Amino acid sequence: MTPEMIASIDAWIATQSGYVSRQDAIRRCVDLALGAEEQQSQQHPGRAESDGAPLVGKRAPPGL
Repeated sequence: MTPEMIASIDAWIATQSGYVSRQDAIRRCVDLALGAEEQQSQQHPGRAESDGAPLVGKRAPPGL
């Protein structure tokens, strides 16, 4: 990961209530992204998976 990505993750962690480890933050981001991809593929089977629209508004660190 780039230093910018790590900084973005750390900034997101700082906005969360309670303790969130960097590993947990990354895991949450992956879960959000994979869940959004799965949901999109079920709603739009012919649509490209690279479309980032389902991730808009999710609480993931910027830059991921």
